[in-house]
Amino acid sequence: YVDDAEIRLLGDSGTIISHQANMAANRGVAPPIPALRAAGCPVALGTDNNTNDVFLVMRIALLTERIRRNRDGDQIPGLKPQPEDVLADCTLGGARAVGEEERIGTLEVGKKADLIVVDTLRPHLVPAGRILSALIHCGHAGDIESTMVDGRFLMRDRRILTMDEGAILREAEAVGRRIWSRVEEASPVQVPRLERPG
Repeated sequence: YVDDAEIRLLGDSGTIISHQANMAANRGVAPPIPALRAAGCPVALGTDNNTNDVFLVMRIALLTERIRRNRDGDQIPGLKPQPEDVLADCTLGGARAVGEEERIGTLEVGKKADLIVVDTLRPHLVPAGRILSALIHCGHAGDIESTMVDGRFLMRDRRILTMDEGAILREAEAVGRRIWSRVEEASPVQVPRLERPG
């Protein structure tokens, strides 16, 4: 949605691009990320909304940028970006986008200890010549077994430690059913719905 002159302006001003790769792909758009990078725009990956899987977002960002570069005549198709590039967009790029790169985005002494532990012994991840490449190309959120934020585990061995996940899910289901009932009552068009047993 930007032309060459606008890309130059964005680059000259150091505008941080919040790349919502999944949302763009859903709309059939491959944003001009290579041109924005070349103009000097830092890139941050985002999940847009809903329950997007960050591994899927990184995969879509990697693939759509490669498609865009190939279409735009890159010398060696598929060479850029590499998985390390999209991971940096996701971590440090995200931290930079919210002005927190001095506190988060990388694992360094003095920064918050925000990290995930990934179960890499999964059928879709082995054998892996490069584990990061396998994660970006084949991984998904279900591979995360533990999550730490600021040095504190929020999830350990796939179990949420900070809240009653079952109670929250039951409440969300009940609220969702109430909302959908109201939508169906108010709407002239019936929303198709499969009833759950029990």
